[in-house]
Amino acid sequence: MLLLLLPRAPQASPRNRCLVSTAGENLPSPRSDRLPSSRGERRRQRLAAEGRHRRVSWLLGQQGDLAPTEHAELTGLLRRGDTYDASSYSASHAAFKAEQNAVFASLASSLGGAASPVVYLDGPDGGSTSALRAAGFATDQLHVANPHASTCAALSAPPHSLEHVAHASAEEALASEQWRSRAFCAAYFDGCGGQAEPLIAMIRALFHERRAAAAALAPAVAVGFTLTRAEPGGASLGDREVAVLRALTAAAGAVGYSSPSHVADDPGRWGLRPMGKEHEGTTTVWTVVGRRPEAQAR
Repeated sequence: MLLLLLPRAPQASPRNRCLVSTAGENLPSPRSDRLPSSRGERRRQRLAAEGRHRRVSWLLGQQGDLAPTEHAELTGLLRRGDTYDASSYSASHAAFKAEQNAVFASLASSLGGAASPVVYLDGPDGGSTSALRAAGFATDQLHVANPHASTCAALSAPPHSLEHVAHASAEEALASEQWRSRAFCAAYFDGCGGQAEPLIAMIRALFHERRAAAAALAPAVAVGFTLTRAEPGGASLGDREVAVLRALTAAAGAVGYSSPSHVADDPGRWGLRPMGKEHEGTTTVWTVVGRRPEAQAR
């Protein structure tokens, strides 16, 4: 099932989203045919993509109506395709991302098992999807959100053949009728950006009271997120990490979860070996929150 929550005319909706069909849409192809020729070129492409990602995230995250010029800008940026390009990263960074995907699959298996639903972001290469499949997760348990039509098409088609792909931001997908009742045991918000605000919006949607009302809260949930050093506002990476963790503590606590446990503090508890947290300006943080006994009794 391809869940479509796309931008529409700015005056029509306070969030500028609607359910539409993409039948006949001319989708841009993935960017794998444009291979960078050098380390410097890879870095240049990656920085340009991060800048475009920041702008897309900001435009998608506006609560009020977008101005017509902003709506046109968002439409144009989305038509350019996904900002994530696996070929722009070094071999060591690819290994780092593979390690984080393995952590995601391991935590999800430990907390919910392969029969439990998980939610995550993924690119056209399906790196996280492949890790979850290797861990035994069935297709029906995999839920991916991405605002780019070409990536959604790639993930819905072979070899990935995903059934639950939301052409939307993660917060919109989590609020949708189709996903609202799924008790996700793990979430990986690997947005490859430096801004804390989009991650905070995703976390608040994951632990929103409407999901609690629908009994869509697992006994324990692993939450992973990624931040990069690229942040035009000047806030340090550490400050932005703390901001996301505070938002997680508040959002999860409001629906009956305890404070987050940091997986890296005691990886053996979760069946993991000591792991790196940062590589080439990218930090990935893994936490686990468990429901308080009094909350589970309700």
